[in-house]
Amino acid sequence: MRAIFAPAASLMARLKFPQRFGLITLLFLLPLGIVLFMLVSRIDRDIAFAQNEMRGTAYLRPAHSLFRHALADWLLSQSAARGLDTNDQALKDNAAAIESDFEALLAADARYGAALGTTQKITTLKSDWDGFKTLPFEVERQVRYKPFAMAVLDLIATVGDSSNLVLDSDLDTHYTMKSLVSVLPRVQMTMAELGVLGDGVIGRRNMDEQDRARLNVLASDIMADYTTLRRDANVAFTNNADANLQRIVEPQLETAATDASEYVQKLAEQILSAPVIILPLDSWMGSVTTSLVSSHELWDVMVGQMDALLAAKVESDMSTRNLALFVTAAVLLLVVYMWVGFYQAVMRTVTGLEEATRRLAAGVGVEGEGDGAAAFDLGNRDELSRRASAALSNMALTTSRLNNTINARTHELTEVSVLLAYMHEGLVVLDGWGNVKVLNAAATRILGTTFDAAVGKPLAELIGDNRVKELLKGALETPAQRQSFDVALGGRVVSLSVTFVPVADEGGYTGMAVLQDVTELRALQMMQQAAGLAAVTR
Repeated sequence: MRAIFAPAASLMARLKFPQRFGLITLLFLLPLGIVLFMLVSRIDRDIAFAQNEMRGTAYLRPAHSLFRHALADWLLSQSAARGLDTNDQALKDNAAAIESDFEALLAADARYGAALGTTQKITTLKSDWDGFKTLPFEVERQVRYKPFAMAVLDLIATVGDSSNLVLDSDLDTHYTMKSLVSVLPRVQMTMAELGVLGDGVIGRRNMDEQDRARLNVLASDIMADYTTLRRDANVAFTNNADANLQRIVEPQLETAATDASEYVQKLAEQILSAPVIILPLDSWMGSVTTSLVSSHELWDVMVGQMDALLAAKVESDMSTRNLALFVTAAVLLLVVYMWVGFYQAVMRTVTGLEEATRRLAAGVGVEGEGDGAAAFDLGNRDELSRRASAALSNMALTTSRLNNTINARTHELTEVSVLLAYMHEGLVVLDGWGNVKVLNAAATRILGTTFDAAVGKPLAELIGDNRVKELLKGALETPAQRQSFDVALGGRVVSLSVTFVPVADEGGYTGMAVLQDVTELRALQMMQQAAGLAAVTR
């Protein structure tokens, strides 16, 4: 396990504490920054996606208004095409509304056309409208309404594709978008086409099989589209998190579906199944208008809810992004705060260690021994501080014991040195090569030298007698046995005794040389010997 962490431990051992903290923080921030960047980028993409959808719904409003008034103009023109002038003012008002729709549409295209790719379609639509708006209400004009309305539907579909509306993955907004872009415009187109075809049949009071078949198909398409609307709406209602989509949309959906059902029922009962078609044109066109108005109002309600859903999604995404950034910033601040606290705690321990070492250097240890000994206070209670404090306390106790021992031995040596200083015999401590290590005052006097001059010098050189070398050699060869002889020093006779003993710790030898002035003793001995010889001679 240690081998695994050895490189990290080696690296950390080379760095100062601020560098360690900086490195760890960098390694911590790197994956956090990457994850945060990916999260924020994803949220920003979702926000941009929803905002693009909102641009699409903003464009759809004038586009659908144009579509609505184009269908109204198509239906209103039926009476004029039959030579009736009862709706001239309505036609004029509707034409003005179409012009207003184009102005709003061109303004929206100026803002969003480049992104949605709709400018060319708007230009073509405006050109088509300008081409037939002045035509008389005759066949040539009537046949141009349906292609014009289909072109507006194509514009709506293009907006849905380019603004991401058709790509929305949330079920409530997806099915609401589907109704706005596809189903409702299609059913409104079918209603208007059915109204125009039915108006022609009622006007002729005659219906051939082709007309019957076409009317049946259009009626079936209307009911099928409303079935699709109901199904899509139920899915959107079920998956709406705020649970208010159903409350707002469902009443208008029921109204539109009921009006469409009555419209189709009137077709079935008074046109398709009637033996003789006697249905008044005003009644028929009234049903068409009622069902279209209900459908348009449903579209208005749903586009408002679509904007609300998209705005809520953008707000939710922005809140999520801001929360993520806030939490990350708060955590980073907390990490920085804790790093600073950790650094201060470490430096407090370092300061405590410095104070402890100063106390140890000054000889101030820890009083007491064993578990009851007072520990060094390093300022913290973490593992490093506790273990360092315990180690320093043990060191202080050990040092205290050693100091006591050293003091005792020093006192003993002091006593010995005092005794040696007042001895009459000269004492010289030698190393294994016969060099002087220590000597007392008596030895310096006998040798005629000083302490500093003698230390480190060979004893044989200080005495100046070659026999000393042989004496030392003999003493080394016979450890623990004394070797001695007399030498002449300064006109005095000195007895030199040398003994060497092994030093176990050092693996060598140390010796002791004793210098004793025996001049008078030797003279007395010689006198005794002379007296003895004289007695023998007599």
